[in-house]
Amino acid sequence: MAYDAPIQSQLSRWRPALRRAVMHARPEFFSWSSETQERYGVAIPKDDGARLEQALLAEVFGRKVRSAREAARAMERLSVEEQNLWNELILPLVGVGEDSFFLNESLGDDETVLDFTSLRDFDESDYRFQEDARAKEDPVRVRRPYRGSLYLTWARLFVDERFTCDSVDGRGLPRLRDS
Repeated sequence: MAYDAPIQSQLSRWRPALRRAVMHARPEFFSWSSETQERYGVAIPKDDGARLEQALLAEVFGRKVRSAREAARAMERLSVEEQNLWNELILPLVGVGEDSFFLNESLGDDETVLDFTSLRDFDESDYRFQEDARAKEDPVRVRRPYRGSLYLTWARLFVDERFTCDSVDGRGLPRLRDS
């Protein structure tokens, strides 16, 4: 079996609890190519997501839940510190690229960060979405032309192997903050 070097070098970020949860939800995951793993991570099927949450809530936080509904309620009750731990824990699965980059933004139905060729493309799409939402609330509002960098986007990623929260502008320039 040929190993994909980028994914193998990134496995050091995968805590054992995450590995076990992924094997529980999708046993064949680690036999997939890095591209397939990445596509899965940005669009985890609902049932798999529930199994991941159940396994991680039990192992990491000692919260045993029996259903997707209970898992969702338990996720809503995580403290800020637990949410930070959760975000760092799952980032190797849900992030993309060598730094496990993850946008903290909602995307359209069946749309993932992998559908954009650049952060600028994402930013323009997000800008248009925001302008459409504003136009629905205020029909007489004058739409502004896209000029980039109008709306900052929150992101999570690893910088020098350290979990980091960041905001990115339309030019793809980070404004780094430590987590």
